[in-house]
Amino acid sequence: MSVRVILLATPDLAYPSGSTVFVVQFAAGLARRGHEVHVLCRSVPEGDDPGERLTYHSLEMPLDHPVQLDPPVSSRDLGRAIRAYAHAAADLLAPRTVLHSMYATATAMAGAYVARRASIPHVVTTFGRDLGIGRTDERYAAMVAKTLASATHVVAANAAVAEQAAPMLRKHNSYLTQ
Repeated sequence: MSVRVILLATPDLAYPSGSTVFVVQFAAGLARRGHEVHVLCRSVPEGDDPGERLTYHSLEMPLDHPVQLDPPVSSRDLGRAIRAYAHAAADLLAPRTVLHSMYATATAMAGAYVARRASIPHVVTTFGRDLGIGRTDERYAAMVAKTLASATHVVAANAAVAEQAAPMLRKHNSYLTQ
């Protein structure tokens, strides 16, 4: 059975990092398996033609891909990014849709909101970095706690990330995969 998968990705998929490579390969793999995949981001990856079952949607948003320096983000810009993701995801809803957020922060906040309103599954992939950023910014800590607790399924990048995420899951509905 084919489903529509809406991936709420790291803003800048043109930036070469482990998570951006993962998103691009994951999206392509889902499309090859016959799913209709929509990737929401600010900057799309360069390179191969994504094919007919994979569409990248470039959104206007104020966030960068904060791999190296974690530049400060104002609450206003964070809110604008969450709204941009949420509006774009809501516009793509169709029967048999699954939302999948990369990172348990701004993308997952938007995904949780849309999933709750549409009564559809919401998967969150955590790479660990999103869990740690909350130690320096309480806004991110609140987002991580809220999104992991509300997710239908949480995918952890490895065993250490799974161990760190496990206490934040809602006991009766969330599933954790590593």
